Amino acid sequence: MRTTVTFVLLLAAAGAGAQSLSLTEALAQARHNRPAVHAARLNTERARLSARAAGAYPGPTFGLGQSSQPDLGATDQDLYVSQPLDIFGRVAASRAVGRAQVAVAQTEERQALLELQDEVMRAYVEAVAATRLSAAAEAQRSVAESVHQATRRRFEEGRVPEVQVTRAEIELERAKQSALLRKSALEAALTRLAASVGQSSPVPAVDVAPSLVDPAVSLDGRPDIQALEAKRRLTEAEATTTAKSHLPEIDLVGLRSPWRGDEHTVGVRVQLTWSLNPGRSRDEQAAARKAAEADAKAAEDLRRRAQAELGAVDIEVAAARRQVESLEAVRQAASDLVKKSQVGYSNGYSTLLDVLEATRAVREIDVDLAEAQLRLDLALVHKHTVGGKLVEVAR
Repeated sequence: MRTTVTFVLLLAAAGAGAQSLSLTEALAQARHNRPAVHAARLNTERARLSARAAGAYPGPTFGLGQSSQPDLGATDQDLYVSQPLDIFGRVAASRAVGRAQVAVAQTEERQALLELQDEVMRAYVEAVAATRLSAAAEAQRSVAESVHQATRRRFEEGRVPEVQVTRAEIELERAKQSALLRKSALEAALTRLAASVGQSSPVPAVDVAPSLVDPAVSLDGRPDIQALEAKRRLTEAEATTTAKSHLPEIDLVGLRSPWRGDEHTVGVRVQLTWSLNPGRSRDEQAAARKAAEADAKAAEDLRRRAQAELGAVDIEVAAARRQVESLEAVRQAASDLVKKSQVGYSNGYSTLLDVLEATRAVREIDVDLAEAQLRLDLALVHKHTVGGKLVEVAR
């Protein structure tokens, strides 16, 4: 899309003397500064450590004891070492549960990043719009000052009545008030952006050059869909763990005869323990299967709604882009008219009314253009969020 040279120069002048913050820099600062991101990352690390602990092979148990009376207590466990044997895959099942829990935590971290990105990008594009509106208001103030000076000069030369000087002064005052209002709105937008990126001081300026692109998205990247899939895998893994828990437990035990005996004997014992409650196991596995099925259905419904939302967003993006392109062309024509009117007024070929109407038209177009660009940017931000698209930034 084409941007007029005049408007670019005005925006550049508005940001002169301040180091502008780009969108990628704002996102990088937010990910580094915001405690919510650190909390999500810590939760992922917690899940990894828990998974490592759950998937560790059971270690041996060492027992040492002695009774005060010979006929009290165990007769062959004054000294023993017991090592569980994972014959039926309990450890593997626990590892699968741990991996699924890590996947859930990772999707939660991604969701936190996506929500933060949406917040920062919205604050950023609103700051960009406020910058454009402030620059446009400042430009109109400059034009109004020029018109006022030209009108006063012509009045002093006796070429126009005093009423035109009064009208020029009114337009100049209006332009000054509008510039002050737009400047205050810009300061507020930059303050909100600073809060979004986790800064205590306001952001000095933002980069008004186009930075948002129409992203290529895949619904497989949506963290909420990924979370449902990860929860489904977690439920299935927990069902497997439940089934394994009702299989026999086998321990290899090394024993020594009691201390009180004159002769000491060392031997090995294989111990089989089996919890007999098959009904509970079947019910727990059936409940887990139902939960997994529910997660799959929820993911399917979420995917369908997201696909429809993407279609609606694409319509909004296309409409906003057409409006921006149309307004840019109109603004170029209006800017040319202002220049001609000013030259004509200075040379006595046109009236003050011609200049004021032309500058007012440009001012209104500038506002419309900034608002249309804001609608386009917000639609693109929404598309990033709906599609689960995270902008790559340097960490």
